[in-house]
Amino acid sequence: MLDAANRIGGGGGPANSHGLITAKAPGARYARVFNSLGVENLADPQFADGPADMFFSAPAADRAAVEELITAVGLRPVYLGDGQQEVVDGVLRLWFALVMGQGHSRHMAFRLLER
Repeated sequence: MLDAANRIGGGGGPANSHGLITAKAPGARYARVFNSLGVENLADPQFADGPADMFFSAPAADRAAVEELITAVGLRPVYLGDGQQEVVDGVLRLWFALVMGQGHSRHMAFRLLER
């Protein structure tokens, strides 16, 4: 199950649906992905320096399949590990803080840089 929805508003609960999904389908394989960029960036993920990054969480056994989907959309996958849906949601909160709170363009995305 790919959880790309963002449960925002009332209640102050998590943005992800992990608890709801696992309660209704205890054996479901769960990945948190495609939730931390505006739809504009999913439609056109290419920037001057290359594709935007998509941070995601999934079981290690599902990592390759999720990375293949992310790459097929044109994004660069960044794996955060299994059970890290709250960390992925932190990327979402950062995106919202910059776009909604600071007035940055919705065409803003993240890149992980390493030396």
